[in-house]
Amino acid sequence: MKKYLSLLFMIWALTACETVVDVDIPFEKPNVTIVSNLKAGESPEVRLTFSRHILDNNFRFNSIPNAEVNLITPSSSFPLSYNVTSETYGNESVVLEELINYTITVDVPGYELIEVNETIPQLVPIKEFIVRNSSSEDGNMRDEISIIFDDPVGENFYEITAYQKRVFTYNDQFGNERVETQIYPIGLRAKDPVYQQEYSWRTILFNDRLFEGRTFDMEVITSGSFFSIEERELPEGISVEIFYVLKSVSESYFLYESTFSLQNYTDGDPFAQPVQVYTNIKGGLGILKSEATFELEVSSW
Repeated sequence: MKKYLSLLFMIWALTACETVVDVDIPFEKPNVTIVSNLKAGESPEVRLTFSRHILDNNFRFNSIPNAEVNLITPSSSFPLSYNVTSETYGNESVVLEELINYTITVDVPGYELIEVNETIPQLVPIKEFIVRNSSSEDGNMRDEISIIFDDPVGENFYEITAYQKRVFTYNDQFGNERVETQIYPIGLRAKDPVYQQEYSWRTILFNDRLFEGRTFDMEVITSGSFFSIEERELPEGISVEIFYVLKSVSESYFLYESTFSLQNYTDGDPFAQPVQVYTNIKGGLGILKSEATFELEVSSW
């Protein structure tokens, strides 16, 4: 009996000593986050948000609608206005140009002025597009193609993508003609292992270190064949167009996309080496990058 009483006393003592301590973790002042991709031939668009604390369970980032944002060129300055619908700053009267250096200034109340520079790279057209072969590998069709272009002198960075555009034309229940467009990315990988990236299957991102200032032939293998389909194989009311895109991108674009894609690829792997995503925003977070895009329609049916 004494043993049972002793055991009950010990259990009571342990539960009686249980203490719940609430700890208030201080939330530091959030950083200003700037995200913008300056595209030649388009108007500027800048997204401003506050960064989130690592323990913040709020899914959305808080937009910053009351900042003063300006786009500055070597000869002019343009204010960027906030759009409530898109939650971005922009100016539709401005059309960005290649080889121009742009400065974006961001003044948020209670924060120091942020200033970041970016030069839009030179547009590089696809000189020649060649379908080398269409074949089957492990039961999967694929195309082997060549994308040939002249690389300008100097350090340059590129991104190659491709997509399929499907247009559906049909009559609705009231007899009205409707047109619906759908975009499907095409999986790509470089044939040369030097340019292959395991963490990306939709894009080929590379620099000109091995062919600076020369004509270059990027040999690409696609996931699926898009040059062995005849028009008669498509149902009525459906048309298909195939596009290949060669982007001249800035160094900041190259570094950000490389590190961001690698971080996503290793996400969830506890043994993967941490990846620091590139940022060029001093005094804040985010990225200002740029591109000049050449798009080529290579097939349609």
